[in-house]
Amino acid sequence: MVSALLVVLLGLALGALGLLLPDLYVVGLIVLLIGGIGVLVRVGDWYRVRQRPLQ
Repeated sequence: MVSALLVVLLGLALGALGLLLPDLYVVGLIVLLIGGIGVLVRVGDWYRVRQRPLQ
């Protein structure tokens, strides 16, 4: 989960650097999208494990 959140943070940082170089807006958005998908997958795994009945 930490690595996915770090990718989201990296995407935000690259998006902020887009103020200096306009191409970094696009790169930041792509990295942010990838990080967001990673966070959603981790949350889905966590939810699935919590819903599993005890055996």
